[in-house]
Amino acid sequence: PSGMSWVRPLGIVIAGFALVVLSYLTALLLVAPLEFPWPQHEKAEYVSDWPSGFGFAAAADFVEQQAIPFPIFALQVGTAKQFETYIAPSQRQRVEQLQLQDGRPLSLAEQCDVMAGYPGGWLISTHPIELGESCHPALFDKVKEFARPFNGVPVVLYRIR
Repeated sequence: PSGMSWVRPLGIVIAGFALVVLSYLTALLLVAPLEFPWPQHEKAEYVSDWPSGFGFAAAADFVEQQAIPFPIFALQVGTAKQFETYIAPSQRQRVEQLQLQDGRPLSLAEQCDVMAGYPGGWLISTHPIELGESCHPALFDKVKEFARPFNGVPVVLYRIR
C-alpha cells in the first residue's frame, strides 16, 4: 500500500484538471459562443444556420423597437419558426411562412406573387440572393440586415412595396 501512495493524489490532479477544462469550456460556451471550439458539423446548427438564433433575436428586437406591424412573411418554415422564438407570444401567429400553403409547397415565384398582394407588408429572409433571381427586385426595399457569424448570409428585413 505504501508504494501506491501516489495514486490518490494523481486521481485528484486528473479530476481537478478535468473540472477546470470543463468549467472553462462551459463558461466560454455561455459567454462567448463564437469563440467556442465547435465541431464543424455542429457549428452551423449552433452558430451560423437558422437553428442558432443569431440574427433573429436582433431582428425581433428591431421589429419591436420600430413597432413594425404584422404580418411578417418568411420564405421558409425554418425562418418563420426561428423568428417566432424571439417575438412576443401574442404575435407568433402573425408570422406567416410562405413555403407551404394548404400543405402544398409554393415555388419562390408563387411566394412572390402572394407577397405582392400585401403592399406595405414585411418579409424576413435568410436567402436575400434568391429574391433577385425569382422576384422582381422593385417589389422589396431592404430595411436592415442582421449579421450571422461564419456563414456570411445575414437575416434581412424587407418592406414590400
